[in-house]
Amino acid sequence: MTVLLDDAIAVLADAQFLIDRETGLERAVAFESATVLGFILTYDDAAQLISKWSDDSSKITGERRFQLRSAGTKAWNTYVILLAEAPASDIQSVAMTEIEENLSGTRKIARAGIRGHEDTRNALLSLLPLRAAPVLQPINMSDEIKQRTTELPANVVDAFLTLDDEEQLIRLLEEQ
Repeated sequence: MTVLLDDAIAVLADAQFLIDRETGLERAVAFESATVLGFILTYDDAAQLISKWSDDSSKITGERRFQLRSAGTKAWNTYVILLAEAPASDIQSVAMTEIEENLSGTRKIARAGIRGHEDTRNALLSLLPLRAAPVLQPINMSDEIKQRTTELPANVVDAFLTLDDEEQLIRLLEEQ
């Protein structure tokens, strides 16, 4: 296994995907969740990815054709993820975009220049579940309102924040 493939396995395992390393291809794994299934194929560079992806994809999906047929609605979310370690040239990037636009059989994600765990995670981001929302620090609402309310005089804003009597506030607004 390569470092790239190991990183991909770690990212998917962290997202609770089941991983099957027995795919018939040395640098590939199968993965599955409750809603998605697919295969990750890794390459040294974009040229290798572009030249081999079709044959490798056909081989791996052919070997799993019975699993794919019995997957039911999950089969609509079958992915072939193609990852290359070395960066792609502009021409290779265009070719990889064309691969992604080829929706025959499976959905495809093709990325090059994947170096490290964070790059791998970013390449797989569309498959990963949403993370928890960020935790925000508490704010003082009165100060926030004062800061954002620039159209009204300060004394009107202060009255709005402190007065309980609507009629007094309306009088103050009319005076302004």
